[in-house]
Amino acid sequence: MMRVLNDVAHLPTTVPLFVFGAGQGGRLVVQAIQRRPQMRIEAVIDTYKRGEVDGIPVITPAEFFKRAEPDTPVVIASMYMDEIKLQLVAHGIRNLYNLYPFVRNQLAEARYRRDRLRAASVLAVAVAAAWFLAG
Repeated sequence: MMRVLNDVAHLPTTVPLFVFGAGQGGRLVVQAIQRRPQMRIEAVIDTYKRGEVDGIPVITPAEFFKRAEPDTPVVIASMYMDEIKLQLVAHGIRNLYNLYPFVRNQLAEARYRRDRLRAASVLAVAVAAAWFLAG
């Protein structure tokens, strides 16, 4: 079963979590979970990336499947959630959380803030130019 969530607040707090996706979405989810001291991330799962995401080790799906139990909670933070879900379910993992709606909202808010900042900068330059030309 895959639950669709808009916030990390609804994730389980009693067991370590795995986040699937080491890209921008995964980083947003990892950071949001790290702000909640009652939650712990065991690892980030990614097919292509290696290393760490904000101090959390990145492992391959094969590494994850070697140590995962069917009820291991996996948080999907990728736009490829359908393909990821199929891969996880095929390996017997059934405790899935789709946080991609949360990722989309976070990205939209970041774009909105960036665009507002740009608009304010353009306005400030226009006001300064008008003041300069008037003086």
